[in-house]
Amino acid sequence: MPNEIAKINESQKITVKAPGKLYLAGEYAVVSPNQSALVFAVDAFIELSVFASATREIIDNDGSQYSWELNQSKEVIINGDYENELSLTASAMTVSLNYVAQKLDIDISNLKLTLEISSDLQNSAGKKYGFGSSGAASVATCRSILMLFNIDSLFTQYEFQVLIFKLAALSQMRLEKLGSFGDLAASSLSGMVHYQNFDRSFIVDEKLESSSIKLLAESNWPGLILRSIELPKEWELSIIWSEKASSTEDLLKLKGKEIAESEMRLFLEESNKIIFNLIEAIKTANWSDFSLNLKKNADFISEHLAKQLRPYNLDIFDRAKEIAEAESAIFKISGSGAGDCAIAISPNHDNAMKVRKNWEATGLKVLSHKLWKGI
Repeated sequence: MPNEIAKINESQKITVKAPGKLYLAGEYAVVSPNQSALVFAVDAFIELSVFASATREIIDNDGSQYSWELNQSKEVIINGDYENELSLTASAMTVSLNYVAQKLDIDISNLKLTLEISSDLQNSAGKKYGFGSSGAASVATCRSILMLFNIDSLFTQYEFQVLIFKLAALSQMRLEKLGSFGDLAASSLSGMVHYQNFDRSFIVDEKLESSSIKLLAESNWPGLILRSIELPKEWELSIIWSEKASSTEDLLKLKGKEIAESEMRLFLEESNKIIFNLIEAIKTANWSDFSLNLKKNADFISEHLAKQLRPYNLDIFDRAKEIAEAESAIFKISGSGAGDCAIAISPNHDNAMKVRKNWEATGLKVLSHKLWKGI
């Protein structure tokens, strides 16, 4: 029999923040198992506070209040009409609370918590930048609940980061999300991350039941790589926002023109080669090799999607690319394309400042956000 519900200090309020993300390289290929990408955290966050309370409440970013309950299967149900992102919060609560119950052998049936959510992953008008708010929401929810029960004290920092990634990934798999989970990797680890997607075939539907969350989260995930990569200090990232929203989930569902299996295999193989070349260039601070391989990845993705007649580029990105390359910076669309953000990478600060100044001079929307290495 499980123990009585663990006592939580009534005055304790856990507040965490999970960063947004942008991709450096490896998009689209990383949706497949055993494929690598480089993805980095940006200094824009979802902040989430959780504390024991007399009621079960969720206070969303816009001030809306919702009640929640646990059903007989120990799944969190949020009452009322709400945005899709709160479905992710509910699933992350389900997974993390059941993990806590199994890890500490406690009964969560009568647990009452309040969650307060705030976000700066959008502008003042509420328009999202495309920094991966869904991933940040999942990570923040899992991290805050586990820290409320001091689960973080049972692991090293890196082990806890990997655990949070796995719980967040499980929470999104419950909702049949199609993405690579690279956003979860960046939000869980921070900084620049080498992420290799895992083989999801070992997680079948029945294993996603609440009763086996601890077993799944603490098992080995075939193919998974989560590794921090340190960019050379002189290199600097600049971010441009298209002001046009793009949904990775929608773009992945879009039926493009079919390509031959051999072509797809070549795309995946070449993408992985490029990623490992980029990692080596970063480790050795070899700007020439880095430039060559990042440009190759950008062209490779663009050609791959063009063959499938999938949307990717925008006129605004063409203008930004021309300006960046005139200053010998490297330009690349970040993520799924057809909107959201693009980046330029410069060999030094002065070069980055020139790129941003020239972007702004032509009316392009430059974001001040930077790579975030964590606290």
